[in-house]
Amino acid sequence: MPTGSRRERQREELRGKILEVSRHIVVNEGISALTIRRVAQEVEYSPGALYLYFANRDAIVSELGTQGLELLLSYLQPAENVLPAEERVRAVAGEYVRFALENPETYQLIFMLNPEVTRTIFHGAGAGESSHSRMGEAAFARLVEPFEMLRSTDPAWKDSHPAECAEALWSCLHGIASLAISCGKFVKTPAEEMALRVTNALLAGFE
Repeated sequence: MPTGSRRERQREELRGKILEVSRHIVVNEGISALTIRRVAQEVEYSPGALYLYFANRDAIVSELGTQGLELLLSYLQPAENVLPAEERVRAVAGEYVRFALENPETYQLIFMLNPEVTRTIFHGAGAGESSHSRMGEAAFARLVEPFEMLRSTDPAWKDSHPAECAEALWSCLHGIASLAISCGKFVKTPAEEMALRVTNALLAGFE
């Protein structure tokens, strides 16, 4: 008989396999193809066994989103130590694009598949605040913080609106990341270089 630690390891391995298979299905076939029965077939377990791990399809998507947002935050974290503020903006932009390029399936799952998936990831399957919305806010805060620093330390930025600046930057970075993932062979300028150019242009224009 397996020991307690061995059982736990087996449970974690199966849970990881369920999530890996689900991510592949969603990214390659769409959210409609993801069902408990389909995942059960892929991992060679009964549907009933999967319900011991996830209550339904939305719970699987929600967990995939949690993992993705945690990974995104880990990429953005080092930029918190970069100074001055303009260099921090550039660092955050670079790390955001690097996250997308190094984790294209996860990026697509979070931001590119369809609104239903993104809503589930950022807001959870139920009503009210969720850990996903808090992580989404934390990720966006990483974009806002350097603009807040600029407003408080640089007279040229005293009338700026940090959240609006961050939204403009995010929109540009998302476009760059999406094109790199979906149309990479047609885009001649490397995504990292384009992100730096766009960030520099926005910084110059916002002042």
